Amino acid sequence: MTRKFPYRVSPGRMAVERLAPFVDLLLSPLVLLATPVMLLVARLGWRGRLARRILDSAGIAVLRHHYYSPVVFQSDLGADLDAPRELPGIDMREEHQVALLSDLSFSAECETALAGFDFDNPNFARIDSYVLYSMLRHLQPRRMYEIGSGFSTRVASAALSRNATACSHLCIEPYEMPWLEQTGATIVRKRLEDIPLALFDELEAGDVLFIDSSHTVRPQGDVVREYLQILPRLAPGVVIHVHDVYTPHDVHPYLVVEQRKIWTEQYVMEALLSGGDRFEVMLANYWIGRQHPKAFANVVPGFALPPGRDGCSFWMRRAG
Repeated sequence: MTRKFPYRVSPGRMAVERLAPFVDLLLSPLVLLATPVMLLVARLGWRGRLARRILDSAGIAVLRHHYYSPVVFQSDLGADLDAPRELPGIDMREEHQVALLSDLSFSAECETALAGFDFDNPNFARIDSYVLYSMLRHLQPRRMYEIGSGFSTRVASAALSRNATACSHLCIEPYEMPWLEQTGATIVRKRLEDIPLALFDELEAGDVLFIDSSHTVRPQGDVVREYLQILPRLAPGVVIHVHDVYTPHDVHPYLVVEQRKIWTEQYVMEALLSGGDRFEVMLANYWIGRQHPKAFANVVPGFALPPGRDGCSFWMRRAG
């Protein structure tokens, strides 16, 4: 039976996209007038307790551009963000990646299984969807735990339903996608920080831990819990997926400079991989597609350079 996975942009989001340039034009004079005030608030910092309380109640934090601020301006950058970096501590295992691509021959099946799915969705697009589908068909996991769910869950459900091995598919997603319960997966509407760590002791060799969370390092946050408390306890052979990772490139310039995302998870992951043997690289979509476009096109039909910023799934495995 063909599954239908429609993606519809909400009327509210469409309205915001259409009106954004006009709203920006109207707001610009007000922002210009408010800039000295905001600069003073930022300089006051913790001393402006009343001002900060007012901003806190509105969910706003004012950060001044400073050398210890996490916000990146174009002027901070000394090199092209989209150029591959030298990372001597990480073995990209290029030959293994190319060999794995030859095992991921499920593209025709993926087209049928995901009929009606909009590969141009804004969260988990064409390249990563094809690779996720093919990896799950190849790995045949008995368990798949997702930290952060959405369009990837639709892709995973379609792949897992075709496997010969039954799979326990569990999704931890406290915030997004009210339709997740319709996918057939077990949905846990809690923050990762509130999930018992013992849950991840259930994962065994060949199982998949899928991570697509906040991408942001903060005290007691989800990324800190993932990399310092969950990944080190995984059993050897567990396969880990991390989304929005461009290693060995930096985080994509569109996210860093244009959208001003403070997504630092990738660099924590790189530190975990550097100089150690506990984790091994399996597939780095963004990088391997550029190194071996012909081999990658066998997994993702129509893949061609330059592919833009799509294709940012990173796969690794707990070694041992």
